[in-house]
Amino acid sequence: MREGGSVARPALAVLALAAILAVTGAWLVWSFSQVALIEEASEAGRDLLRRLEGQHARSAPMGEERPAADLVSLSLPGATPAIAGAGLQSTVAAVIAGEGAQLIETQFVTSQAEAVETSTLALKVSFSGGTNQLQRVLFALESRPLLVRQLAVSRDDAASVEADTDPRLNVVMLVEAYWRQ
Repeated sequence: MREGGSVARPALAVLALAAILAVTGAWLVWSFSQVALIEEASEAGRDLLRRLEGQHARSAPMGEERPAADLVSLSLPGATPAIAGAGLQSTVAAVIAGEGAQLIETQFVTSQAEAVETSTLALKVSFSGGTNQLQRVLFALESRPLLVRQLAVSRDDAASVEADTDPRLNVVMLVEAYWRQ
């Protein structure tokens, strides 16, 4: 019995190590793919901002220049990413509450260093509300210099749904804004 047990332990240790390495490798592959997606989205945002600035400059009457203050309206105010982020969080919370939906959670996806590097702030927002409230929230957010990059909507199965009522929805979205340094 001892001989079989002594052979099984190293084999078991090798299997456990192989499993740990496989999980770590899979996590690394996933992490690199997420970084690539974030970099791609950031580059797309920078391109959009450059195009908007170019269109804005070209829209001035012949011989006139648009004041730089007009370009500031495309981005969040704030001396630092933290201040601009607080403004973004406050704006999104006010819009959701103003439409009668219930804010569940907000979480910044962009770190301070990323915000400085990319001039972009990203906020993950969770709230619940009806279909009409969702529509009004989306319209209100996109009427500002904010972008809804991702949106996931699911029906709240716990809420009773009658034929004539607006179903209760759980919403998770990623809201981005530009921050001009």
